[in-house]
Amino acid sequence: MTTATPGTWDALLAFLRPRDWWYYLGLPLVGGASESHAFGAALPGVLAAAACMAFAFGWNSWNDEGVGTFRPWSPRRLAAVLVACVAVALAAAFEAGPVPLAAAVVSLAAGWSYSGGPRLKVVPFVNTLANAPIFVPLGLMGGNLGPLSAARWWLLVAFGFLLLQNQLIHEIQHADEDREARVGTTHLALGVGATGVLSALLGLAAAATVAGLPNTALPRWSLGAVAAPMAALSLAQLATRARMSPLSAGRLRAVQRWLGLATGFVAWGLLTLAG
Repeated sequence: MTTATPGTWDALLAFLRPRDWWYYLGLPLVGGASESHAFGAALPGVLAAAACMAFAFGWNSWNDEGVGTFRPWSPRRLAAVLVACVAVALAAAFEAGPVPLAAAVVSLAAGWSYSGGPRLKVVPFVNTLANAPIFVPLGLMGGNLGPLSAARWWLLVAFGFLLLQNQLIHEIQHADEDREARVGTTHLALGVGATGVLSALLGLAAAATVAGLPNTALPRWSLGAVAAPMAALSLAQLATRARMSPLSAGRLRAVQRWLGLATGFVAWGLLTLAG
């Protein structure tokens, strides 16, 4: 029987990789909390999102690293963990409402397809786009609050653009590993320059979407100010695209991630305060 020693927990954390996805758990708040609904209404959706992420990243570890990497956890016990993640995701999403439940089903199915059969991550262009149905549905898990406002839909679209921008930077960062593993990616198909252009344009699209959020209660300049740093980062990426190395891509990806989180949080806060 597997005992709960520190090494055991370390192996489980290495398998589920929460450090790579905890920052996505704010996404259910995009459609789950507002001035007229209790913050706690989004908590089942947050739990569902966490379980979906644990499944997606654990399943990716299973297929990419091999189950023998995570001893003392046996393949049977790791499979039980993944099944438990699916069960928790569906149960918590069911509690949150029909829309969160549908979103959880989409995210789980996309996570399975990305890493396992049909293993979409090895198909250039498809591998990049296939990230969207894994992560974007998290923004619909916040509760059964009825139709989202146009502004919140736009904010979710902006997240989708930022997600794909980050994924393309990730592909540049891990190009050597992908090449050795014979994993087809958009970057390996296009090259660093074209991938950099596409990634930067996605970042600019995200900034333009945030700046154009349809909410007449907010001054237009406020949304433009929120979007400006992301636009500046994307323009800098565009200017340096041909010189980007895996090391510089890793640094850029970290900055883009945290800046994207800050942009989304401030935009969400403004929308919530404005009603």
